[in-house]
Amino acid sequence: MSKLKILVVEDDIVNLEIIVQFLGEQYEVKVAFDGENGIKIYKEFKPDIIITDLDMPVLNGIDMLKYIRVFDKNVKAIVLTSHAGVDYLLKATELNLTKYLLKPISKIDLFDSISLALNEIQRFKVIDRNILNINEKYAWDFQNNILLCAGVEVRLTPKEKKILEYLFKNRPNIVSYEALIEFVWNDYDFVDKKALKTMMSGLRKKIPQDLIGNIYGVGYKVCT
Repeated sequence: MSKLKILVVEDDIVNLEIIVQFLGEQYEVKVAFDGENGIKIYKEFKPDIIITDLDMPVLNGIDMLKYIRVFDKNVKAIVLTSHAGVDYLLKATELNLTKYLLKPISKIDLFDSISLALNEIQRFKVIDRNILNINEKYAWDFQNNILLCAGVEVRLTPKEKKILEYLFKNRPNIVSYEALIEFVWNDYDFVDKKALKTMMSGLRKKIPQDLIGNIYGVGYKVCT
């Protein structure tokens, strides 16, 4: 069985060295010094568990985990902080944390948290059927019919949302120009293909390149 993979994100070098010393012999460990670097290494390393400080420069631990949670509901998260304040607890509860540890942490508490995370890995797997990951940055939320970029809703007009809603619901099939116009405008007789193509041109500037394919003379399809 391969070693459990753990990403440690901590800007305090002393704490980081202590944690790595605790974990290094039993687990495969990678480190990052801030949330931005943590996201980069997360994408490359694909850890089973993330141990992260909350207060960090560049990007804090909460915002880092919010970004990761858009695409990954399964990675386990253990957070470290010097604060026991209610605000921190409230912000962190939505991130599906395995454990919340106050500094200074002990070896016993750290390993107890990892054991808890390992138990969750073995027993549960979260599958969010309402989210379609388009790429590492973009996702479509079927429940709310919104496009997300790094966890933040992309500003779209109501008709642009309806275009994407219909295309995603019908993927990977081709949607005819006529069917799309009928769905978006509810009246094919008074809207022509030119209006649709104009709106599509504006929409393409807000979405990933090549997300929507144009099948000449027929219609559009989602290419993901």
